[in-house]
Amino acid sequence: MLNGQRPLSPEFFATANSQVSFDGRRVLFAGKQRQGDPWQIWETSRAGGAPRRITKFDEDCVRPLYLPDDMLVYARKRAGAFQMESMPLSGGEPLRLTYAPGNYLPRQVLGDGRILFEGPAGLYTVYSDGSGVEAALRHADTARGTPLSHPSGLHGWPGARVLCLNAYESPISFAEGAIAAVRIYSLNAEGRTIRLGQAKVESDGSFYLHVPSERPIRIELADRGGRVLAGEKGWFWMRRGEQRVCVGCHAGPERAPENVVPMALLRSTVPAEIPAPEGER
Repeated sequence: MLNGQRPLSPEFFATANSQVSFDGRRVLFAGKQRQGDPWQIWETSRAGGAPRRITKFDEDCVRPLYLPDDMLVYARKRAGAFQMESMPLSGGEPLRLTYAPGNYLPRQVLGDGRILFEGPAGLYTVYSDGSGVEAALRHADTARGTPLSHPSGLHGWPGARVLCLNAYESPISFAEGAIAAVRIYSLNAEGRTIRLGQAKVESDGSFYLHVPSERPIRIELADRGGRVLAGEKGWFWMRRGEQRVCVGCHAGPERAPENVVPMALLRSTVPAEIPAPEGER
């Protein structure tokens, strides 16, 4: 022991990514007991004692962070890339939180309960149930404390629903009446981009869709001649039973919606169906 310091896991071959619990009594870390072991998530008491293994997978698990309600979030390597999962600290079945190509690594749990994480194109946030993923345009580190618990708003029905109030609300300038259709793309099992389907965009720019969940999704806008007007470059995803409403296409979080009922809902409260790929229906 040197200046009051002591090793918490001297018997390990390697350790990394240590995270102190909100009450300051416990420590999460990624560790390898032996050189050839996969990285796994462990927890130990600051008072001493043998570390306890939480994850028990053949794949590497890194970047653990404490969540409220005795949960943790970490990144697990799947098919050569890291995807985020959450799990009770007591162990059990993991809940996958990210569903797009590339590496996704937890960075911080924010005070409002969202998880800040790194992705291929920058920083993102997501709720602890995997819903509400969005790009983090800006963020400030929060003071150390227990984050708020996030009560899940997911429903029990399959797939997810997305309502766009007005696709013309965008940094891109569209001519009036130019947008005719919205197309939805995903990836197949071989990693190739496939078109799942398309739906009508109403004259006010609104559309209401039922899309497959737990898979990469990308949106594209087209005119009446089928020409692409604008399309996302990256991927997002939605959880089973998730409902999302956006003001427009990348309109920005500071934009409030108009106090009107969109034509897509006046036409029907049943969303247009965008089917899952063949073999997954």
